Amino acid sequence: MFDRLSGGHFKFAPVVKAALCALGVALPNAAWAGEVAQIPESSWRLKKTPHFDIRYQAKWSPPGIQLTLEKLHRLLRSDLGTLADWLKNEPILIYIYKDRPSYLNGRFTPPDWSEGVAVYAEKTVAVYDQKEAFKLHRIIAHETTHLLFEGYFSGKGRNLPRWLNEGLAMLMEDGAGSNPQNYSWTQAMDAMTKDQIIPAEKFFTEDLNIESSAEIVNDWYLQAFSMVHFLLKKHSRLQFQNFCSRLRDGITLQEALWKTYKISSLKKLEEKWRGTLKNAGGASARQSYKRLIESVHHRSRGKAEFSPLQRR
Repeated sequence: MFDRLSGGHFKFAPVVKAALCALGVALPNAAWAGEVAQIPESSWRLKKTPHFDIRYQAKWSPPGIQLTLEKLHRLLRSDLGTLADWLKNEPILIYIYKDRPSYLNGRFTPPDWSEGVAVYAEKTVAVYDQKEAFKLHRIIAHETTHLLFEGYFSGKGRNLPRWLNEGLAMLMEDGAGSNPQNYSWTQAMDAMTKDQIIPAEKFFTEDLNIESSAEIVNDWYLQAFSMVHFLLKKHSRLQFQNFCSRLRDGITLQEALWKTYKISSLKKLEEKWRGTLKNAGGASARQSYKRLIESVHHRSRGKAEFSPLQRR
C-alpha cells in the first residue's frame, strides 16, 4: 500500500495518495506535488506582509488578503506557536492562482477536486481565487494549518492523527476571518444530534475511504472539529500544545489524554466532550451545517466518489 521514503515520509499508492490529498493532507515535498517546469514567477505580482509573501496571478490581489493573513498568523502563533517556532522569523509563501484551470495546471499539479494544497518542505500554500473572499480566506487558513501541523509531526517521522489534523484545520477556518451568517463550524456543531455522534472507540479508529457513505464522513468531520474544539478551547492552549507534543513523541492517545488532561479513557473523554455540546439543533445551526456541506461539495472522479467533506 505504501513505502517509506527518506526522511521518514511515506510513498503512497496512487489511490491512497489521491484520497489523502482529497482529505486535506498536506503534500510532504515538491517531488510529491509533481516535478513540472517552473512557472515564470517574475510575472506574478507580489505583496508582502510581516509574515507572508503573497504571489498572485491576477491583476488585482484578493480583497482584504493582507489583513486576513496577518490575523491568521496571530491566531496560529497564539494557539500553536510552540509547535512551529519558525513562524516567528520565516515567511509563509502563498500562491493565489487567478482561476481553477490555472491552479490545476500549475507547478503543484494538485488533485482536480482540490481547492488548495500545502507543501511544507517549501513552506508554501497554493490556492485559487474564489468569487467570495471569505471562502478563499477559509481555504488558506485550512491549508496553512495543515502546513504547520504536518511539518511539526513529520519532524520526528510521526503519523499525524487524521482527526486531529482535520479538526484543527477546520477550527482555524472559523477563526481566520469574517464569516457570513450561518457559515460557521461552531454553529454547525450546535446542530449535532445524539444519533450523529460516533462512539469514541470507533471514532478514533475510523478508517475513512472512498466506500464510506457521505453521511458517515460528514458526521466524522464535524465530530473531529468538535473534539479538537473541546481539547483546545475548553482547556488551556498550553495543555493542547503539550498534548500534541506527547503524541508527536510517540505515546498513545490514552496516555497523552491522561498526562495532559487527566482523562483516564476514551469513554471518559466522550463523556466530558458530550457534556459541552449544546445539542440545541436550532434553525440557524442546521442552516449553517447545510451551507458548509454544500460549499465543500466537489465532483467525483471516475468511480472513486468522495463524500462532500473530502475536499482538500
